[in-house]
Amino acid sequence: MFAISKEAIHPSDCASQVFAEAAGAFVSFEGRVRNHNEGKAVTALEYEIYHAMAIQEGLAILEEARSRFAILDARAVHREGKLQIGDCAVWVGVLAAHRDSAYRASRYIIDAIKQRLPIWKKEYYRDASCAWVACAHTVTPILEKDYYRQQTGAVGPGGQERLAAARVLIVGLGGLGCPVSLNLAGAGVGKLTLCDGDRIAVSNLHRQTLYATDQLGAFKAEIAKERMQALNPFCSVVALPQAIDAQNVGELVHEHDLVVDCSDNFATKFLVHDTCLQEKVPLVQASVYAGDGVLQSFKDFNHGCLRCLWPDEPDSSCARSCTDAGVLGAQTSLLGSMQALHALQILLGRDGNLQDISYIHLDDWSVVRIPRQKNPQCPACSDHKVSLRPKPEPTCFIDVREKSTFKALQNELNKAQKTILICQKGLRSKHLADELRAQGFSKVYSLHGGIDGLVLE
Repeated sequence: MFAISKEAIHPSDCASQVFAEAAGAFVSFEGRVRNHNEGKAVTALEYEIYHAMAIQEGLAILEEARSRFAILDARAVHREGKLQIGDCAVWVGVLAAHRDSAYRASRYIIDAIKQRLPIWKKEYYRDASCAWVACAHTVTPILEKDYYRQQTGAVGPGGQERLAAARVLIVGLGGLGCPVSLNLAGAGVGKLTLCDGDRIAVSNLHRQTLYATDQLGAFKAEIAKERMQALNPFCSVVALPQAIDAQNVGELVHEHDLVVDCSDNFATKFLVHDTCLQEKVPLVQASVYAGDGVLQSFKDFNHGCLRCLWPDEPDSSCARSCTDAGVLGAQTSLLGSMQALHALQILLGRDGNLQDISYIHLDDWSVVRIPRQKNPQCPACSDHKVSLRPKPEPTCFIDVREKSTFKALQNELNKAQKTILICQKGLRSKHLADELRAQGFSKVYSLHGGIDGLVLE
């Protein structure tokens, strides 16, 4: 809601009207009348407002905040008429699951109100004089043709339109996903879907440049979406704060024109690759390990696929993690930018030289390009191919009829494993699953209807 009030604004009354059980943060802003401005002693203020336009624009600002930030609700009230020193002139309230989104949305709303609403302010001074002062500020509109002016020649005739029509899925928003997202959003890809179930940790920050220290604990996908929309208002961004898995990968890949895989584990890379192969969706993959980078693109899989070289998915233990092997932010930024460039070349139809596998040694800048060879016995893309339909994710079932708290469950829970909670009617398990997901157990679910709802045939 956005409202204009001729009566005094009482912040406590306004705040009492904003509530959501899922909200972990509430941020409010109060703009008050002060006794001085630009060296003059102020005794009172008077606001005049063009109602119809102000309400329309105010509602638009709140809706923009809901789409840009991960918030649950946003409201604002602005005073009209004469106000005394200390009176509340404007109030903004924002509800969100996490404080960072609430802070950022609140700042966005109040700044937009001051810049865009048709409000005029008269100041009364101690010397008995008064003056109308600027309240609404002129904002230079951002034009799409100006935004892309410097890259028009690089994308060629019709290139910008092709990018604007593209739908790209980015899997993983870590060291590779951050530069990929920034570069594709800046280039003007029309729709970007950001898929990552992780939250921001302090160990991420040295290489994952989308995030800041005050955002620790927030979902990467949601913060990345805010950054993308702030960078380019002409592209649509969808945040999916969830891991890609055998249950959702097919639908996600099918809905996009290109997939950029920025994941950091073999299981996800092979899952995404196999699905892109089956759905005939182009794929760009990259990885960085111990100072070496690998970059490869699959436009149509006619020149072979990942399983031509590795028919079986390697065991996760065959490579050390970033924690063990170490990684520099400059290394992932470089590979991620190269990955984004491959993606843009495919979208623009300039992919004729992208069939090789590129090995980049990041210490001496040497690059080895190996032509991809199609394996006539490949289990995935040859005439001898076998079904590579993703295996169902292992699932753990836990009976919670006698376990109603996290403490009672903590020895049985694994954040990395899909878990389904079961109770008699589905009520206790639903409540407990909601609590656990709020604590970071993103793969915990409840059996709807409980045991009573099961039908055996």
